Amino acid sequence: MFGVQQLVDLYHTGVGFVVYQVNLKYLKGAQFGDTVIVKSTVKKESAYRLIFQQNAYTNQELIVTGELQLACVDEEKRLVALPESVIKALQKTSFYEE
Repeated sequence: MFGVQQLVDLYHTGVGFVVYQVNLKYLKGAQFGDTVIVKSTVKKESAYRLIFQQNAYTNQELIVTGELQLACVDEEKRLVALPESVIKALQKTSFYEE
């Protein structure tokens, strides 16, 4: 799994992520007390960018769709290739798509 500690470790090597683009589409609202389930997938879009697709459901009904694109950058905010450690960690998850 790729979590907060891995992001901190990357930061200490001079690599991080910035939000390149976000798209959200609200289809229906949830009510207080509803159980909301979010299903996510991630794929490598290019040597520098990851795309996270997320869908939120309540009562098995799709209520929100979203896409988050992250770009990998160095300390000067210049694009850098995604570290192999990131790709390998994501490939071990059930939500990574080739």
